[in-house]
Amino acid sequence: MRALKHAWAPAGGVVRTTWSAHQRAARESLAVTDQVITHLTGMQVDAHLMGPVEILAAGWERLHPAAGSLPDLEAFDRVAQIVQATSAQEATSHRAGIIAALCSTDEPVGIDVSERRWLRHADGTLEETLHLGTPPAHTSPWWLSYLLQVPLPSTVAVHIRVGDRARTRSAHRRRWARLRAAIDYKDRRGRLVGHDETDALAEASELDGELAGSVAATVYDVSIYASFRHPGGDEDEFDELLRGVAKTFGSFTDARVLRGRFLSAAGFASTLPLGWRRGGSRRSRMEQIT
Repeated sequence: MRALKHAWAPAGGVVRTTWSAHQRAARESLAVTDQVITHLTGMQVDAHLMGPVEILAAGWERLHPAAGSLPDLEAFDRVAQIVQATSAQEATSHRAGIIAALCSTDEPVGIDVSERRWLRHADGTLEETLHLGTPPAHTSPWWLSYLLQVPLPSTVAVHIRVGDRARTRSAHRRRWARLRAAIDYKDRRGRLVGHDETDALAEASELDGELAGSVAATVYDVSIYASFRHPGGDEDEFDELLRGVAKTFGSFTDARVLRGRFLSAAGFASTLPLGWRRGGSRRSRMEQIT
């Protein structure tokens, strides 16, 4: 568990912030969450916000994938409180209480990260996290439904961060102007302009028009992680299934789908219900959360 702990632990073991910054981040997160829930409801998906005990229970399940008993919900309720620590020692003590509640069970708990291809839980369950390596051709929640049809226990996590509209529009306007100038330079000198350059300019022009044409338009940083588990621990069967998932999902999205090699611990931490993103992100253009 030590390697997994370092996969998501921040530098120094604690995160320092002010109460006002915490409240502002919570309000911004809630605004985006409301939009996502509204859209998912329109897709006939029963979405709801999770409370602190539910979040801890979901984390417990991720650490005990083959458990035959229930967690101690009373212990979760005791540690599920807003952090008001004013020192690193108090924050560390509170975190230790949460970890103890998540690990206090008669079920075997522990994760072996020595194998680069996947994680192996103490109960024998194999787990691997797939993630997008390149942006998809189009952003839509519909193709995520395929990940939920894989015949394995799974967790799909989508992290969304809203970009500042003013900075985003200014940056993409400069990018469009830079690409336009580079192509004009080649045209004046009779040099060959590649397809990648013309495609990039067309995309930059379209994006610039969208950002200028709607007050709701911006660019979102989106990270998608799909964690699959094989309770039986059969390595050959697990590898064959996930090879097919990565290939098929890549054909649906026109994106490169990366297996969990070298990023197993970071990918696993990013699927926990903590909002902590340890992998990279891929920029996605959306006028709204669609």
